[in-house]
Amino acid sequence: MKKIIYIALCLIGFSGCDNWLDVSASDQIKESQLFENGNGFRSALLGIYQNLSTEDLYGKNMTWGFMDCLGQLYDPKAITLNGGELVQAQNYAFEHSAVKPVITIIWESMYNCIANCNNVITNIEHASPSIFEYKEEEKNMILGEALALRGFMHFDLLRLFAPAPKAGASGTYIPYCTSYPEIRSPKLSVDDFLKLVIEDLEKAQDLTAKFDTLPDNIKAIQDAFYRVGKANYFQERGIFWSYRGTRMNYMNVTALLARVYMYSGQIDKAYEEAKYLLDFEGLEYPSYSSSYDGNSKSREDIILAFFNKNVTEIFKPWTGENGYLKIRNVEDLFEGETTDRRYSKMTTEIAKGTRISAKYVGYEDPSKERDNGPLIPVIRKAEMYYIACEYFLQHKKVDEAKALLAELREERGNGKPLPELSESQFIETMLLDARRELMSEGQLFFLYKYYNLPIWDGKTNPAITAKFVLPVPASENI
Repeated sequence: MKKIIYIALCLIGFSGCDNWLDVSASDQIKESQLFENGNGFRSALLGIYQNLSTEDLYGKNMTWGFMDCLGQLYDPKAITLNGGELVQAQNYAFEHSAVKPVITIIWESMYNCIANCNNVITNIEHASPSIFEYKEEEKNMILGEALALRGFMHFDLLRLFAPAPKAGASGTYIPYCTSYPEIRSPKLSVDDFLKLVIEDLEKAQDLTAKFDTLPDNIKAIQDAFYRVGKANYFQERGIFWSYRGTRMNYMNVTALLARVYMYSGQIDKAYEEAKYLLDFEGLEYPSYSSSYDGNSKSREDIILAFFNKNVTEIFKPWTGENGYLKIRNVEDLFEGETTDRRYSKMTTEIAKGTRISAKYVGYEDPSKERDNGPLIPVIRKAEMYYIACEYFLQHKKVDEAKALLAELREERGNGKPLPELSESQFIETMLLDARRELMSEGQLFFLYKYYNLPIWDGKTNPAITAKFVLPVPASENI
């Protein structure tokens, strides 16, 4: 597959741009021109983020579309017109003619973005700090973000195309690509693959810390107004330095490490990273019910979000034109707890008896749509709660886990006490809470995969046995 780098000089500020530069092994002159100064590295990096935010990846397939169908979030009877790929995804019909192209585009698009990361990494490692406007500081930040993106994408590919460690993964599955141009890399075992993910993320954590944790800079990731809001904390530096929550930074790399450590069985390390974020100043929940007005994505507790100004338009056909992405058994899921803001503020009744996630429903008020609409939540604080709960469960401290989950529920306006729960009952309750919290964000399938449990939607019907490993596309294009 051809490797491409998006030229984002006109993209800075997240505006549209139609200029593309094809980069192949024989196109060294154009490539050298791209990386002859710091602006070229900025452009290449922002191009990767924009590609990740498209409909092919986190603008639909990897969040509210394909992935949440795998997580059994939606009522299949409500997906009527042109819903073939989504209906068949809920059936785990991976060989269906409507589903195979979706799997292929995810595979090829992710590895294409990884190739572009590798191009940035290969070139920046040999670049002089003098070509960057902010010298070593900027070089380290761009390198840290590229390494974090490489680890992040590889990890999601692993979670799709290989068994979870708890399922007894024993073979070799997919390659971890680190060179550019790519020399065909061998398929790795899950354990060896995870070691490389962690290596990239740990390096990224160290590099991003050099900028993000400085006393004069940390407010840019502490305050949601700057992190994912409408203001640029580094106004004097320009737009490239703004909205750190929509780019890899020290805070969300830490969250990614917590996610990966837990998946790999290193729960003590996972808890250490998650606890840091649970205590992180400024990473809060909306204070009042009214704080969710114009804020259906709950920006205050988002740790990482990608950005696509067209994402509500991509979602719009599923608010009636193509049927509805109706939440499956929503009343059973919330058990009448309508004060829970994840019900009252983060879902909406789009038609009588039809409740959908409100996260991608556009606002008529342009200012509200501008602030809320383009964000694509990828990691939020609640996941750190779930990781911490798992830590307590593994240390046989169910009461501590229960107290943490109750704290999260209360933050969302739900003060109903939890009953006495065994360990298995607690996991079931926590996963149902995650269905409330993470809808439209693509994580439900991965959570059930981690626990190697059938997917249950809160109703008393039999749980749904998922197929947790997707087939690698026949072409294996990278």
